[in-house]
Amino acid sequence: DFSKAIGAALNGEMYRVINHIDIVTRIPFLIQKYRHTGRRVYFDRNGRVTVGASAWRIAVADIAFRLTHFGRIRAAGLDPHHIDRYVALTESL
Repeated sequence: DFSKAIGAALNGEMYRVINHIDIVTRIPFLIQKYRHTGRRVYFDRNGRVTVGASAWRIAVADIAFRLTHFGRIRAAGLDPHHIDRYVALTESL
C-alpha cells in the first residue's frame, strides 16, 4: 500500500537506481511482501543505462556475470553497492 501511495503522490517521478551486480538492490525479496517503488534505472557492467529495465533482464545479467566470474568474485558482492559508484554513474548522465 505504501509503494502505491508514494508512487501516486509523486506522480510517477521517482526512480530506483541499480548498479549492475549490486545484490542489495535485490533485497528484500517479493516473498517478504515488499515492493520497490520507482522506475528502474539500471546501469549494466559497462555503465550503460536503461530506464525501465525489466527485473528479468537484470536477473539474467547478474547470473551471467556471476557464472562467468565464478570463484573470482566475493559472494556478497557489496563493492558495487558503494555510494561512490552510484555517484559516478549518475553524474555520467
